[in-house]
Amino acid sequence: MDCVCRHENMGAGPRSRALRSAVVVFAVTLAAALVLAQLGLAPAWRLGLFVPFYMAVYMASVALVGTCGFTAFRGMRNIDGTEERIADPEVLREARRFGTRVMAVAAGAAVALTLGVAVV
Repeated sequence: MDCVCRHENMGAGPRSRALRSAVVVFAVTLAAALVLAQLGLAPAWRLGLFVPFYMAVYMASVALVGTCGFTAFRGMRNIDGTEERIADPEVLREARRFGTRVMAVAAGAAVALTLGVAVV
């Protein structure tokens, strides 16, 4: 029996694309961190990797939990690759609340990753 959580606003197709994109962005970001470290640039330069780390962690989180905060804040869901409006106010509130949590967790993880590559 499938459980459809009220906070989910992403279908299988968009979640799969988000996970593949997260892996690519994460790999490119790690490669950039290695290049910056090998060039001997000051660790402060590596702080700019926060944005790609955030993108990678956020996309992976969206893929795993099925809730995109940015889509929820627009009042939409993306189930089959097409966006549709969320009509039920209770479901919209739950999607936005959970989406905010996903964004916050992704930001925290991105800060930790960024500081990890900046210190090393």
